[in-house]
Amino acid sequence: MDWIDDPGQPRFGRIKRIMAHTCTRQETKLQKLNTVPTEVPKANLSKIYGLNTENSWEHLGYRCLDCGRSMNQPITVELHGLACDKQLIINRIEENEMPIQRVMKNGTPYYRYGTHGHLYKTKAEAEQQMRAMYAAGYKGKEEKKK
Repeated sequence: MDWIDDPGQPRFGRIKRIMAHTCTRQETKLQKLNTVPTEVPKANLSKIYGLNTENSWEHLGYRCLDCGRSMNQPITVELHGLACDKQLIINRIEENEMPIQRVMKNGTPYYRYGTHGHLYKTKAEAEQQMRAMYAAGYKGKEEKKK
């Protein structure tokens, strides 16, 4: 996603719109909860800063390191632990278990074996590439370390 402002637009306008949209979606998810627990799980957040026109850093919001969502509303930041689906952690676990990756390029889904290389339109083609690599003598991470 491109975070750079278009010419003539207010500084940080695009990033603030993105954060506002994400906050709205999270607030909707939080409103669906019947009751808010007294103890909210702690979210793994980092601060987002931007360099303003006076060359000083401006605090823009927060980004969750577990799910990748950005937010700037205080209520969303406070209750994010309830709405966090920890998708980035799940993706890392799946990547270690299943090396076939689904990649989006120009809005089109592709598949590939590993973290880089040729992109295939179907998962079957990526699996065929994986089998070909092993047949050519490739050894997985665990086998290389021995």
